[in-house]
Amino acid sequence: MKMSSHFGKLKEDWKDIKEIILYGLGNVTKQHINTLEKDFWILAIIDNDPKKKNTVFRNIPVLDVHAANIEHGKYKVILMTVVQSIQQSMSKELETLGLKEYEDFCGIDRFVSESYWISRQQTR
Repeated sequence: MKMSSHFGKLKEDWKDIKEIILYGLGNVTKQHINTLEKDFWILAIIDNDPKKKNTVFRNIPVLDVHAANIEHGKYKVILMTVVQSIQQSMSKELETLGLKEYEDFCGIDRFVSESYWISRQQTR
């Protein structure tokens, strides 16, 4: 079985990103933000919960997805959930804004696995 067949969905420009936007201020974000902040500048967190949006979390603005003005090709968005149904809902919302999966956004699971795979390939 060729392991690499499961990887490579993210476009090439994901390799060199320095700035990201997180989608979702829930448990996954809170558990992994320290690690993400070591390697990336987190520009914003988007969340549609009225109690969370228009607040600040660890000096990072929390915005409504529409207020964030995310443009196709400009920023990379990480969907911070491992719940498939929530990830699908987030994806649909971003797609209505003209963003494309694997070009502009992806789930944290895909992001972590492909980042690991890329780093392993670079060290060989």
